[in-house]
Amino acid sequence: TLTNGTLDFATNNNPLIDGNASMIFTQYVDLTMTKVTVNSDAMGVYVAVGSLNLTDCTIAADGSYAVGTNASLDGQGGEKHGPVNVKIMGSTLTANGVDGAGLLFNVSGELTLTDSDVTGGRQGLILRKGTATITGGSIVSTWADAENADEYLTNWESGTAIPMAALVIGDASKGVYNGDAVLTISGTQVRVVGDPEGARYVYLAGDAADGTFAKLIYACSDKQMTALQAAGKIIVANENASVEVKHGELNHHDAQPATCLEDGWKEYYQCPDCDQYFDADKQAVAWEELVIKAAGAHSYGAPVYNAETKSVEVSCTYGDDTKSATVTVGDLTLESADFTLSETGFTLTIPQAVPAAETGKYFKGWLGGDILYYPGEKVDVAFGGTLALTAQFADLYESKTESNVQLTKWGEAAVRSFTLAEGRSITLTADLGGTCSNGWDGIYAQILFGQTLSGTSDIVFRPDQWYFSGAYNPDNPHPNVTREIEGNIGTAEEFNAAKLANVTKIELSKTGTTVTVVYSVGEYLVCTYTITGLTAAEQTVYFPYDGNNVTVSNVTVTHSVVKASQNQWPTAEEPLAIGDTATGFTQNIWTSSISKGDKVTFTGTMTSAAGKNWHTLGVELYTYGKTSLFFRGDNFIVGGGDPQPDTVVPIADENWTVVKSNTCENNWDAFREELKNCAVTVTVDWTNETQIVITMTFGQYTQTYTITASSGELAQDYVLGFGFENSRTIFTNVVRTSVKA
Repeated sequence: TLTNGTLDFATNNNPLIDGNASMIFTQYVDLTMTKVTVNSDAMGVYVAVGSLNLTDCTIAADGSYAVGTNASLDGQGGEKHGPVNVKIMGSTLTANGVDGAGLLFNVSGELTLTDSDVTGGRQGLILRKGTATITGGSIVSTWADAENADEYLTNWESGTAIPMAALVIGDASKGVYNGDAVLTISGTQVRVVGDPEGARYVYLAGDAADGTFAKLIYACSDKQMTALQAAGKIIVANENASVEVKHGELNHHDAQPATCLEDGWKEYYQCPDCDQYFDADKQAVAWEELVIKAAGAHSYGAPVYNAETKSVEVSCTYGDDTKSATVTVGDLTLESADFTLSETGFTLTIPQAVPAAETGKYFKGWLGGDILYYPGEKVDVAFGGTLALTAQFADLYESKTESNVQLTKWGEAAVRSFTLAEGRSITLTADLGGTCSNGWDGIYAQILFGQTLSGTSDIVFRPDQWYFSGAYNPDNPHPNVTREIEGNIGTAEEFNAAKLANVTKIELSKTGTTVTVVYSVGEYLVCTYTITGLTAAEQTVYFPYDGNNVTVSNVTVTHSVVKASQNQWPTAEEPLAIGDTATGFTQNIWTSSISKGDKVTFTGTMTSAAGKNWHTLGVELYTYGKTSLFFRGDNFIVGGGDPQPDTVVPIADENWTVVKSNTCENNWDAFREELKNCAVTVTVDWTNETQIVITMTFGQYTQTYTITASSGELAQDYVLGFGFENSRTIFTNVVRTSVKA
C-alpha cells in the first residue's frame, strides 16, 4: 500500500531500458495506491496476476502506457500474467508518448474505472480482453500519431500497434488475446483532441478465428454515448463486435387501428428514458415502422335498413362516421338490399312488390312530392333527408259501349270474346229477326271458367231457361250452378214470337267468386243463373247465336274495360298449383283469353318424370270454335301436323306462320334432365300487335314460338290456356301476372 507521495522515475537515457519498461512492476501482488503521483519517462505501472487499486492518483508516463498489463502465454497456451483486477477511482492516467495509451488491459479479469481521466497519444484506453466498467471521467486520444492513424486497421499487432482510437474494445488477431472484451460505460466523455477529420472515437472488433467477441454496453440515457452513436463515431468493425444499448423498463402500448382520417399504430413498447420505440417483439424500430396509415377518406360499408325506425344507415369502415336517412314506401317492408350508396346520399330501388288495390282500382305508382315513381325505379335521398312514398290508386275500369257487334253462329269460330272479372260487368242487347223455330233459337251466353269446376271448364246458357256444361243440365244440375226461373215463357210459339218482338238482353256480373247471369226478353225476366266457386281471376264470355233462320241485328255490348294507362302496374293472382297426378293428359288446366296488347306471365316451379321431351308445361292457343293448338316445351305444336318442320310451321286453319326454336339445340337428354326439377317462366306476349311471342324457360333452356299472320292481320283475341301432356308433371307455387292493353 502506497499513500500520499510522489514517485519520480528516470531512465537517464539508459540504453538498456526502453519505453516499455515499467517503473512499478507487480506480480502476484495486490497493490493499493492512494493519493500517489507517479512520473516516469518510461511506462508507469505494470500489473500481472494480482490486483491494482488506485484512488486519487496521478500517473504520467512518457512510454507506452500509464497503466498496463501483459498478455504473454505460459508456453502451454495458458495465460502467463493474468488474471488481473484493476480498480481506479478519481485518478488521472496520461501516456505522453506519440504511440502511447493511457491504459492497456489485455488479460482476463475485471477493470473498474470511476470518475477518472485517461489520455494517450494513440489510444486513450485499450480493452483487448476482460470485462470493464467505466463510470464518469474521460477517455481521450490526442491523435498524436496522426501520420500512422490508419495503420493496423486490418493487421493487429501487440501493444498500441492496433487501430488508433480514443477507446478500443476487442481484438482482431488470433492467438494471445483469445478472450471476449466487454465494456459497460456510463457518463464518460470519449473524445479525440481537436476532432480531426477521420478521427475514431470508439472502435470495436472481434476475432472470428478465435471466436472472440467485443461488446460495448451503455444506457440509452447516456447522452455522451448516444451522441457518439448518432454521429457515427462508434465503429463496429466486424460481425464479432456489437453495441448494446440498455433501456429502462419498457412501457407497453396497445395497437390502435387506423381510421379513415387518422393514422393508427401497431402494438409497441417505448423506453421511458430515451423514447426509443420497439415492436411487439421488443426489437428497436422507428416510429414510421409502427404507423398504420389512415385511408385518407371515409370508406363506407353497405347500407343497412332498420324496419323499426324506418331509417337507412351506413357506417364508415372504422366506425368514425355514420350517415342516415328516413325512408318509407307505403306499407312495404324495405330491405337493406334495396339501397345503394351515392356520394351525397342513398339510392333506393323501389321494390317490385305491388300493393293490393280495392276492387275496381289499380295501383298507379308511388307518389313522392309531385313525382310519381314506379316499381323498379331508382330514387335518391340525401344524407339526413326523408323520403316518404305513398301508394296512388286509380279507377281500373271504365264502361265501354260497342254497337253493331258481330256475333257468330253456334258451332262456328267466334270472332269476339269479352272478359268478366270482379267489379266488371257485361250487358248485351240485340234484336232477333227471321224465324224462330225452336225455343233455344236465339243468343247464347257461353262462359269459360278459367279453371276446372266440378269436372267442367265452361257452361252455355240458352234463352229457353236451359243450360249445359259437359253432362250437366237442369235435369242433371251442375253442383256449382243454380237456376231461378222468374216467369212463364209460355208455349214455344208464344216464346218465339216474344223473342222476335222484343229486345234480347243478357246481363253478367261477378262478385267475389260468384257470377250472376240474368236473361230477359223485353220487359220480361226469363231466368237468373248463379255460378259459384269461380276462383280464377277472369272468365271469358262468348255470345254465339243459334237458329237456322234467325238473324241478329242491333247488337250492343256494354262492358267494363281496363283503362288505357301507362302507369298501370299488373297485379298477381294468389299462388296456385297446376297439375295433378290423377289428371292425365290435360291441356287446359287453366283457360282464359288473350287480346291484342295483352301480356300474361306464369312463374313457378316444375317437377316432372321427364321420361319424354314433352313432359313439360305447355301453352294452348287457338281461335274459339277451331281446333285447339298446344305449344309444347320441346319445340313441337300439337295440332300443327306430324311430322313437323324444325323451325317454321304454317298453321293454315289459323292463318298463322310459327317460327320456333329451343336453346338445347337437340340435346334432349340434357333437356329432360333439366325438366325433373326446375324454375319455370312462361310468357305469352302480344304487346306487339303484329305478333304473339310464347317464351317458356325451363331452368337453363328456353323454348320460343313467334306467331305472325300468314296474310293480313291476326284476330282480335284467342283462347289461351296452360296445361300438361303428362300426369306426372306438376307446376307449383304458380303466380300469374297479367298486363292488359
